Amino acid sequence: MIKLWTAVSSKVTINTEPQGAEVFWKDYDKPDTTWRWAGITPLKDVRMPRGYLRIQLRKNNYQTIEYSGPQLYERLGAQLANVKMDKTGSLPENMVRIAKAGDHDADCWPGACGTKRCLRIPDR
Repeated sequence: MIKLWTAVSSKVTINTEPQGAEVFWKDYDKPDTTWRWAGITPLKDVRMPRGYLRIQLRKNNYQTIEYSGPQLYERLGAQLANVKMDKTGSLPENMVRIAKAGDHDADCWPGACGTKRCLRIPDR
């Protein structure tokens, strides 16, 4: 079973600022399933299933972040290596933080374009 798990999973590192966010995941094509708990940040080299996943980062008094990616048999993106979380109410309504240009391979991280307006907020 251990050999099979290493064949169908990848090591993932997830850091948040601030630390202590809960990390959950589920298969992308099963949005109605229950979120599965992965751990609390910082996570280093935690095995996650390969495939297209939904990732959710939760921390009390901070805006929940949802991320989806990557393609089948690829690693989760480097976008999760260092995620800045925003306090609840610190961003304008219906706005989300997106990475600086060159920090990600998506047009709007964390996958909110098309459903919400995006706002570029510089890191301080």
